[in-house]
Amino acid sequence: MKNFLCGILLCFMVLYAGTAHAVTLTSGQSTTGSVPLVGYDTQTFSGTTGQGVKLSATATEANYFGITVQVYKPDGTYYTQSTNGIQINSLPATGTYTLRLSTQSAIYAGGYRVDYVAGGEGVSSGSLTSGGSTSGSLVDNGLKSYTFNGTAGRAMQLNIGDAGYNTYCWFYKPDGTYWGSGTNGITAGTAVPVTGTYTMIVQGANFNDDGAYKTWYVEGNNAVADGAFASGTVLNSSIDMTNQLRSYTFNGTAGEGIQINIGDAAYTAYSYIYKPDGSYWGYGATTGGPWTLPVTGTYTVVVWSPTYSATGPYNLYYLRGADNVSEGWLVTGLARDGDEPQYGIKSYKFSGTSGQAVTISTTATGSYTRYLYVYKPDGSYWYYGSGTYGPYTLPATGVYTVSFQGIGGSSVGAYTITLTSTQPSVPPPPPPYVPC
Repeated sequence: MKNFLCGILLCFMVLYAGTAHAVTLTSGQSTTGSVPLVGYDTQTFSGTTGQGVKLSATATEANYFGITVQVYKPDGTYYTQSTNGIQINSLPATGTYTLRLSTQSAIYAGGYRVDYVAGGEGVSSGSLTSGGSTSGSLVDNGLKSYTFNGTAGRAMQLNIGDAGYNTYCWFYKPDGTYWGSGTNGITAGTAVPVTGTYTMIVQGANFNDDGAYKTWYVEGNNAVADGAFASGTVLNSSIDMTNQLRSYTFNGTAGEGIQINIGDAAYTAYSYIYKPDGSYWGYGATTGGPWTLPVTGTYTVVVWSPTYSATGPYNLYYLRGADNVSEGWLVTGLARDGDEPQYGIKSYKFSGTSGQAVTISTTATGSYTRYLYVYKPDGSYWYYGSGTYGPYTLPATGVYTVSFQGIGGSSVGAYTITLTSTQPSVPPPPPPYVPC
């Protein structure tokens, strides 16, 4: 009789544990519960065919235990399972899904937390804006989620940094379907496929990765963080936090040539350029150009270092043909002295006449490698020379633009630049007319 009663009691305990209360998860929110030592706790969520969802399940007791998460489809059939969470990139059916959460330990059970996000639904941490940065913080195995707006045809960059750990991020399109993933952000120049509001989820790369982090987001042809820069100027800035994005704009006219360099830094930095319509154009690694602008309008530039831990000051150098220069005019026969910083652009102007022959020569302390780039009066890129340029015959009358640049990080120091020219030859006048 005693054994019979114990058996009934055990069956009742198992039945009770296996039919725990069901809690409906809400996207962007955390839900708590408790798993028994024998059996499982139950939660539910609703989804639509093709929608992407992600959740994490984390023990909140002092004694850690892993959690098995089993997923059952709306028709009640088993679908999949994983440990401490689940990611489904495309739900197989529309309806209410059931989760069974159970301890993986023979001796530990109790409280847990579930973080849940569904593509196209609610998020935990608000919206990202182009040119802005957002601070966040993760707990062990936690999820943080955001939205951002994107426009079809434009391209974007999104970085996560200023953290003592790496992060994974997942992206969902406006219709809730899974778009892609990345480590510490998304690949620079990624094209936005459709217009609408996107969902992003952030999680530490490892279970115990926690603490503060920062997110930066820039979309082409949208707001930037650091304003506009002008030809012939040097913009002093810095990457203050790991994996930070700096963003700028400049104006240009189709057919003009430009150069963008990032110098005076203790690390390598890239400049990513987006066209006036927001689409991705190209990038330069420390030195960029000469490039010919494809269209007229306002371009977006994003500065970023591929070395995650890189921080410190840098100088941004920019030159556009037929625009302002940094060093003024070159005059025939008059030597000009200068000093080249690391990856700097020193720029000049000179006047010339179509057919005139010109030579631009340079000398440098230590004879470091240096290039000269010349732009025609209409701003288009013409030609370059290594150390000395010419003699070349000018193709048009007007004001030419010249840039001087050391090649390589060690090509720095004093230099001299000199312009020499000869006037175009003039054919002799015809003999005077002598009447018969």
